[in-house]
Amino acid sequence: MYKKLITITLLTLAIFAGVFSCPSGLAQEVRPWDVVATITCGNDSYYYQMSRCGDANASTYLGAKAKLKLYHQLLSQGLEKHVVANYILPGFSKIIDHFAYVNVDKVDSTVVVKKGKLTYTDSTNGVAINVDKLVALLLSSNGTHKHIELPTIVSLAVQPKQLKAITVHKSSFTTYFNKDNTNRVHNIKLAANTLDGTVVKPGQTFSFNTTVGCRTVAQGYKVAKVISQGNYVDGVGGGVCQVSTTLYNALLLAGFMPKASSHSLVPSYVLPSFDAMVADNVADLTFENTTSKPVYICATVEDNYVSFSIYGVANRYRVERTCEQTRIPFDTIESNAPSGENCQAKVVQNGSDGVVATAYLNYYLGEVLVKTVKLRTVTYKKVDKVVTYE
Repeated sequence: MYKKLITITLLTLAIFAGVFSCPSGLAQEVRPWDVVATITCGNDSYYYQMSRCGDANASTYLGAKAKLKLYHQLLSQGLEKHVVANYILPGFSKIIDHFAYVNVDKVDSTVVVKKGKLTYTDSTNGVAINVDKLVALLLSSNGTHKHIELPTIVSLAVQPKQLKAITVHKSSFTTYFNKDNTNRVHNIKLAANTLDGTVVKPGQTFSFNTTVGCRTVAQGYKVAKVISQGNYVDGVGGGVCQVSTTLYNALLLAGFMPKASSHSLVPSYVLPSFDAMVADNVADLTFENTTSKPVYICATVEDNYVSFSIYGVANRYRVERTCEQTRIPFDTIESNAPSGENCQAKVVQNGSDGVVATAYLNYYLGEVLVKTVKLRTVTYKKVDKVVTYE
């Protein structure tokens, strides 16, 4: 009720303040007026006669142009369109109510990522009654029975084919694992499935740790080997670094420059200096979507591999990785000498070479090398093999 009183007051003040102006000569032509029209939409029609609406607010005719001017000036003061239209043309709201079924919300096609694949939802164009045009058409009818085709405004939705054109395959990268290490495989699947379907909007920064969450028993992760302070030890979430490394390389091939830390020991599932170590609250994998469209991350884990595919706008360059490395062979250390002919050797600790590796990214246009960018140099420590005899 309070809102209605404010609206009526504003309308009255607008008129008396001279918002409703007309040529001086027109004032002598003040006369009753009526609007009679049949509005049609397809096979449907609505008969409108203003004089039957019983509202005297707009019963005086001062010219269609002056009435239309008042309509727009009242709108410019922030008044609601349907309130102003109903004031200028009493009963107008009944027309809108009758044809309300014409209004359809616009629904753009969207990308749906599931199980490493992209699909596209259907789209619907938006339709709305063109209130401004309908008001103008009705105001132009005085003393005549006008037939009006209901004016509408169509808002074109983003079609699936348009979305497909700006959502192309940018890159893929795959690493392999031992499928018999069940706990590690479980952790890989859990992290990869969490990342599958991630959408990174233009200008947004992606965080692996934020998206995946903490790797804890409460979150479903199991104990498997992790690298900690230069050694392989048991830890919750072992194997997740292979997931982050696979994603890291897919992002590099997609033309992004993700930020990541390397391990202290050389990884077995990727070229040295192309690994991405992650740890809760310690090390993260991040990248910024520097393109003008969303980036979609798809993850797949099958029998013995994890794979990431990146979708978005087409790449400018084809990216290839190269690595220069120097290996430092590990030594074999015997913890105690054989004490007899029947002694059996037992490996207490496997050996791992030390490596100094430099990663490069090569950018091609077709088959032409455009530039080479040094990504980073990483030094991995060696781990000596330890053998004991029993």
